Amino acid sequence: MMFVKSYEQGERVYKSMISRGFSDKSDLYNEKNSLEKSDYIYIFTIIVLIIIAEIILIKYSNHLGYFGKNLSIN
Repeated sequence: MMFVKSYEQGERVYKSMISRGFSDKSDLYNEKNSLEKSDYIYIFTIIVLIIIAEIILIKYSNHLGYFGKNLSIN
């Protein structure tokens, strides 16, 4: 009896996966690829943009409203 129930449960799972588009050829697990040149360019660009934003924030903080004010409680 236990075998029949587990078999039926397996069939229900299989049918639900098929109905959701899974198959023997589904790419569920992607192998790790090494970073390409474009990936390094993207990472470098993001880092440079963050650094530029920090420099602008530090240099012009007194002109940026609340960023330039001392908000500490005395």
